[in-house]
Order: sequence, then structure tokens, then C-alpha cells
Amino acid sequence: MKTLDNETYFLLVRQMLAQGKTVLLRVRGESMTPFFPQGCEIRLRPAEGKDLRRGTPVLAQTREGIYVFHRIVRVYPEKIVLQGDGNLHGYEETTSEQVFGAVDCGGRARCKALLWIWARPLRRYLLGIWRRASRWRKERSEGDAQR
Repeated sequence: MKTLDNETYFLLVRQMLAQGKTVLLRVRGESMTPFFPQGCEIRLRPAEGKDLRRGTPVLAQTREGIYVFHRIVRVYPEKIVLQGDGNLHGYEETTSEQVFGAVDCGGRARCKALLWIWARPLRRYLLGIWRRASRWRKERSEGDAQR
């Protein structure tokens, strides 16, 4: 099995999105927890103008050239500000031209995401509870599997 470096991988993903195709990806990392935890699959479709709004999770290339799957938290005429749902600090900046794919979040999921953005001061506590509960569930399921 051949592995691809990130640059080649995301170049292929960008090409597929540019052709109007939908791409299925598996999330790596914890930056989008709790909405998109490590290992979950996302269905990216080509980003459109209507996607460039607060609350939309997107695949973008930052000004530093790094590819991220994060949520739009602010939109300005000259830049778009992104942040992972699981990140307490730090933002990434990009431009509308560097947003390649978007995940549909309609209805309730979009409302929850907007509440999450709004509840930023409480995230430290909410994420702490989430992570402890996730660890507890994992330890419990491993214990059950050993029996």
C-alpha cells in the first residue's frame, strides 16, 4: 500500500472538488471535536459562495499553506477566519479562493454549531467534560472487551 504525502493528497482532493465531485474523507486529529471527532467520515462537496458564512465547516488552505478542515468563525471582505471546534485558542486565516470544500450542516446541526461558536468562553469546561466522558467510554469498552 502506497502512502501519499499531505501536499499530493490534498492536491488530488482539490482536483476532484474542482471537477465538481464529492469527496469522502476521514477526520484526523481532535481539532474539530466534538462535532467531527477523530476517525469520523465527512462528505466534502465543492465550496460555493453561499458556503462562505459563519458556521460552515470547510476544507481550506491557510495563508501559511497548511490544509485544515475547520469552521468559519468570521468573514471579512479580504479574509476568512477559521477555528477548529475543539480549539480553545488560535485562528487560521484564508481567502475565499482558498476554500475548496464544504460539509453540509443544515437545520439543527447548524444551530448547534452557531451556539458552539457563541459559547466560546465556556468551551474550556465543555471540552473538558467531553474529553473525560470520551476517555471513560473508551476505557469502559476496552474493559468489556477483555472480559
